[in-house]
Amino acid sequence: MSSIRFSLEKLDSAVGKLDSSVTNVEKALQEYVPMDELQAQLAEQAQSLELRDGSGNVIDVDFVAKRLDKAISTVENLLSDED
Repeated sequence: MSSIRFSLEKLDSAVGKLDSSVTNVEKALQEYVPMDELQAQLAEQAQSLELRDGSGNVIDVDFVAKRLDKAISTVENLLSDED
């Protein structure tokens, strides 16, 4: 009789683990985001990451960086001419 009881306890333990696993899979599936939705979310976020001025106009960072580089170069040239 004890071997039957032992087997039933093992079966109960296995069923408990299975139930826990099913619950974990259900939770994981609820958090799953399909690839096309994820790509849409990333594209949406990329637009919001653009730098904008006070009027909402997009600032071209590369253009501003080039102008700053040119201004720095001009100042460096002026300073080297004074030496």
